[in-house]
Amino acid sequence: MQNPQLGEFNTLNASILLQELPAKKALLVNQPLETRRSSADLLVIDQPSIALASDWTDNQKPVFIPPEFRLLNKVIGDKIISQDHFTRLPKLSFYQACTDEPFSSDHLSYKEKGFLGFSDFSIDSRIYYEKSFPSTLLSLHLVYFSQEQLRIHHFLSTEEPATQKEKFLELMQEVCAWQKVLCHESLTKGLSLLIDYADQKKFPGMGVMRKASVMHHMELMSRYLEGKS
Repeated sequence: MQNPQLGEFNTLNASILLQELPAKKALLVNQPLETRRSSADLLVIDQPSIALASDWTDNQKPVFIPPEFRLLNKVIGDKIISQDHFTRLPKLSFYQACTDEPFSSDHLSYKEKGFLGFSDFSIDSRIYYEKSFPSTLLSLHLVYFSQEQLRIHHFLSTEEPATQKEKFLELMQEVCAWQKVLCHESLTKGLSLLIDYADQKKFPGMGVMRKASVMHHMELMSRYLEGKS
C-alpha cells in the first residue's frame, strides 16, 4: 500500500504512478459514462448528477454507489453500497456525551438488499479536508463487534495532560482496558501498533493513529467475513 504525505499524489507524475501500480483500478464517474476512455475494474459514483445523466445500458462493471433511490434505479450492474455511518461532530469534546454507539449493520443486510458488497468510513467519515487545528483533546475512534453488531467507541483523553504524548499515553490506558472487547483474544495489527508505541512511551503522531484505526477496522471486518465464508 502506498502511504503518501498530504497532497503528494495530487500531481501529474503521481497520477501516472497510480495508473501504473499493479493493482485493480477504480474509476470515478465524474463525466458521462459513455464518454470515458480508460478502463477500470470498479466504477465509483462521485457526482450523482453525472451518474444520473449517464447511459448505463451496457455497463458490466461493479459500481460503488451511495444508497440514493434515484441512483439505485438508474444504475445497471452489480452494486456495492457505500454509506457513511460515522457520527461527525464539530468538536471532539461533544463525543463525551456518547462515547459508545452502534456503527453499522450493512454486513448483516447487504445481500438481502441485493448488493454485491458493502463499504463504510470508520474513523472520520467520507469528508476529506486538508487542514485541521490543534485540539485540547486527543481521540481514537475504534470499531468492535458485540456479538454480530458492529459498534464504535470514541476514546478521548482529558484536557489536563500538557503534551500530545501525555494525552496519547492517557488515552491508551483506556484502550488497553478495552482490549478484549475490541478484538477478543487476538490483537489486530492496528491495535498492536498503538500498544507498541504506548509501551515505548512514544507518541506516534496523528497520521499513524489514523492508519492504525483503519488497519484495525479492516482486519476486524476481514475476520468476520472469513468466519462467514
